[in-house]
Amino acid sequence: WDCAMAERAFIRALDGGCSSPVAAFAQLMDADTMKLTGLYVTEDRTHSHIETIICPRSDGAACAASLALRMKSEGILWER
Repeated sequence: WDCAMAERAFIRALDGGCSSPVAAFAQLMDADTMKLTGLYVTEDRTHSHIETIICPRSDGAACAASLALRMKSEGILWER
């Protein structure tokens, strides 16, 4: 449940949907720690960025949303 909520929070923060070029994958590392990998692709689909964070399981959704917004605002992207 916590992993699914984190993935949804990441995608929601980027206004993602079924056809949006964003993705998230969360997995528990242990009972209290979550690992989240997020993918963000610019609207023109010319640049993409993948980043992974490790955070407390209890803060997974908030950390995921924060990661998504940071990735979008920082513009640290690489060419595909």
